[in-house]
Amino acid sequence: MIFPLALPGVIAGSIFVFSLTMGDFVAPQLVGGGSQVLGGAIKDRFGVAADFPFGAALAMLALVTLTGFLALTRRSGALENL
Repeated sequence: MIFPLALPGVIAGSIFVFSLTMGDFVAPQLVGGGSQVLGGAIKDRFGVAADFPFGAALAMLALVTLTGFLALTRRSGALENL
């Protein structure tokens, strides 16, 4: 009974968190050590490894995921209900 009422806030919060973490490269490497996030992997593919096709595929994965989240948000009307 509570979750349907909280769903717009959960969806909007996940959009905000996911979109902000896509541009964060340095902090996860400093805090997390050896683990790597998707944004850092994309940066490394374009910069260090010069593997442009795989970097583009990873960037498309992030773009499709973010577009899916935005479509879900629009379909559910989450931002209008806030």
